[in-house]
Amino acid sequence: MTSHLSAVFLEEQVRRPPLCCSISFPAIGSSELGRLGHMVTDEEIKQAVFSMGALKAPGPDGLNALFYQSQWTEVGKSVCEAIRSMWGSPSTIQSVNDTLIVLIPKKDHPETATDFRPISLCNVIFKALTKVIANRLKVVLPKLISPHQCSFVPGRHSSDNIVVAQEVIHSMQKLQGKHGFMAIKIDLEKAYDRVNWHFLYDCLKEMNMPDSAMDVIYSCVTSPSMQLLWNGDRTGKIRPTRGVRQGDPLSPYLFVICMERLAHLIQERISRGGWRPINLGRGGPPISHLFFADDVVLFVEAAVNQAEEVRNCLDYFCMASGLKVNTTKIRVFFSKNVNHIRRTELCNVLGFQVTPDLGKYLGVPLHHKRVTKRSYQGIVDKVRHRLSSWKITSLSLAGRATLVSAVTSAIPGYTMQTVALPKGTCEEIEKQNRSFLWGSTQEKRKMHLVDWDTVCRPKNNGGLGLKHLYRQNQAYMMKLGWNMMKRRDDLWVKVLRSKYKCGDDLVPTINCARLGSNAWSGIKKSWEAVMEGSLVDVGSQTVRWKHERNGEFSVKSAYRVLSENQEEVAREWQWVWKLRTLPRCKAFMWLALHNKLLTNEVRVLRGMGGDGSCPWCGDDSESLIHVLRDCSETRKLWMLVGGPSLMSRFFQLERQPWLSKNIQRGRNRGKEGWSELFSTVCWLIWQRRNARIFENTCPSNDSIMHKARSIVETMSKASLMLKGVNLNGRPEQPRSISWSPPCQGWVKLNVDGACSQDQVATGGGVLRDEYGALKAGFMFKAATPADSFAAEVWAVLFGMKMCWDLGERRVVLESDAREVVELINGPIQESQSEGEVVREVKSILNRDWEVLVQWVPREINMAADYVAKQAFDVWPGVHQFHASFGDLAKFLNKDRLLSDICSRIV
Repeated sequence: MTSHLSAVFLEEQVRRPPLCCSISFPAIGSSELGRLGHMVTDEEIKQAVFSMGALKAPGPDGLNALFYQSQWTEVGKSVCEAIRSMWGSPSTIQSVNDTLIVLIPKKDHPETATDFRPISLCNVIFKALTKVIANRLKVVLPKLISPHQCSFVPGRHSSDNIVVAQEVIHSMQKLQGKHGFMAIKIDLEKAYDRVNWHFLYDCLKEMNMPDSAMDVIYSCVTSPSMQLLWNGDRTGKIRPTRGVRQGDPLSPYLFVICMERLAHLIQERISRGGWRPINLGRGGPPISHLFFADDVVLFVEAAVNQAEEVRNCLDYFCMASGLKVNTTKIRVFFSKNVNHIRRTELCNVLGFQVTPDLGKYLGVPLHHKRVTKRSYQGIVDKVRHRLSSWKITSLSLAGRATLVSAVTSAIPGYTMQTVALPKGTCEEIEKQNRSFLWGSTQEKRKMHLVDWDTVCRPKNNGGLGLKHLYRQNQAYMMKLGWNMMKRRDDLWVKVLRSKYKCGDDLVPTINCARLGSNAWSGIKKSWEAVMEGSLVDVGSQTVRWKHERNGEFSVKSAYRVLSENQEEVAREWQWVWKLRTLPRCKAFMWLALHNKLLTNEVRVLRGMGGDGSCPWCGDDSESLIHVLRDCSETRKLWMLVGGPSLMSRFFQLERQPWLSKNIQRGRNRGKEGWSELFSTVCWLIWQRRNARIFENTCPSNDSIMHKARSIVETMSKASLMLKGVNLNGRPEQPRSISWSPPCQGWVKLNVDGACSQDQVATGGGVLRDEYGALKAGFMFKAATPADSFAAEVWAVLFGMKMCWDLGERRVVLESDAREVVELINGPIQESQSEGEVVREVKSILNRDWEVLVQWVPREINMAADYVAKQAFDVWPGVHQFHASFGDLAKFLNKDRLLSDICSRIV
């Protein structure tokens, strides 16, 4: 295996020509590219470290990201100094660039070395450096990478390419006339591992990356030392001479840049007429290729000269880049109007094999014929295989419900984003999920105690929160329809609009009579629901989704709209899932509230035979309330649990109010909450009843009481520990939840918004230097009614304007409004009611300065909170100040003092 890996990472002794192409990366502002070469900041390094998976496998030094995150106050300064030192002197990167290689099998039963994928485990210090570079690249990649390539480009998704590929294949199946086309699915062998380093350097130089950034990247790529981790032991060191490592955060972005040069070659040939791409509609974009990492599909006219052009283009790119085409796995699909003789001739020229079916693209089957249940049998089989791999008898109802929700229901989710699954396929998957949920096996079918429609209600409405798959698929189709209005500049939207003659208006013209692909059929069926939920403003060319507060479409809200069940939410359903007890106990109480437990009385009513009397006291009818409360032995247990303080009314209520009131009761009895104790005792009573019937054992009342109290106490402690409460009785060290000053050369702006009950919106902020001293501040009061969300957005806008006007060019902006921070750091959402304000914020962010917008807890933002509340007493408008007033000085001094204390904690 070591020799195989050595050969994989060893550059071949071949003279590789430089790639010459008249088309290059688009020209973007020098200031944007210049930022790639700026010295890294402490904020960037901290962000990179804290964005890593805390428990991901460590590198050779044995320290995972959790160590650095939990000990940042102690090691953060040293980490930042080390990374800045490496940035200034790239040759020192080699000292932290040792790597362990682990092998991940590509299939269930690997047989050869090629059946494994080598994944690199890098040191966290090294990954922090490359992650900073990757984060910087994310900003410029959307402007550098063509829309035909979607992988690792912010704002683009695999679904974009899938939709385009589906539409092209659908059109090829319907194509008539003398000009046929072919789709070529390319397989690149060991793509990441074969990238030539000199070619990569030329690509970075071609995009005009600053020399300082290029030197750092090149050192990161060329200086690793690798060791294979085999059965827990490390083998001898491997010194690679080519390739980018899978496991390095920077590698995917570098590979995307390399593949873009192939796109440039294709575009060059198109511009001179040598490569004729397929066009799906008049005025639509020509489709010549689709890239997603190393998944490549090419589209070209089915002609001999075109086939030669494709072959020459691939050979030239592979010779320059070091990549290799695996000809044995490449398949060519031809349009309907290409005859057999022409197909054979073209395949001989290409050296590839013809296929009637390209199979899956990015995990989703490409439709070549009419879609039926058989088309997606693979999804059904995958769900069945996953369910059969779990030991159903070892799982409680709560465990099975969790697996159905998190795993089996999610398996078809990826495919449903881009295609409309047949209803029969959804029903078959749901049938398997139902059987698994209630414990059925192939040998024995169990009773389904609660109907599926009830199970699929939200938890706060009496269900388990599972989803109807067909309805979920409709919600995804609604998302495609919504994005046809919102993302008109995306390639896939242009393809759909041109192919189906939807026009260029904000709201596309959807002709429901026009036949089309599977995805188009799904969009048509859901279009009425999309328009019903949309608020279109033709004048400003914006559209809002009325079922979400922020005006932006979500699949969750679409599913809620499609679900006709709008019953009033009963309070007990909200409380049952908030109980701090075992999940299986919560599931039991859910069944009890539905009166769906199989007592002897219920068994007789369902015609299951047997005796309907209580097996304990011989009562004529064993109802649920009898089992849990009224049986003579059970009454003794409740008196033992509740003591004399247990009111007589406890034994007088009917079943439903008895359960509801005790689940919702907020007062405590002893140390434990009564709701948790009550629910746990009910569950243990049911367990005792079953043990008596099926195992002929009978735990005592004392043992049940002690077990219930133990469970409740343990769960209560666990809940408090998750909230960070100290339970060991020792004095807790001061927590570093305090305002922290910015790095040297930066300023920090804290902003906050406020809103009164009569919708008077205010806000404010304070600007401080690295010593915590006040530099300036502002407050505002809106002249028109608005909500708190708008107040928070305006606070950010006015604060940024103030900083820019003051000449500050390195700003950390902090807000306690998480939704606003995520909105600003994400893509522009034109449908927001505050869309114009948000766009103005993003426009200011794109100026020639450095601004980091981040969320902080409210406790850290008290100074800005004070200013925002004081703004209720000022005239409408924006007002600046340069000295503290009122109690503001107290908040500023407190922040400075706590920051100093936290920085001194050892």
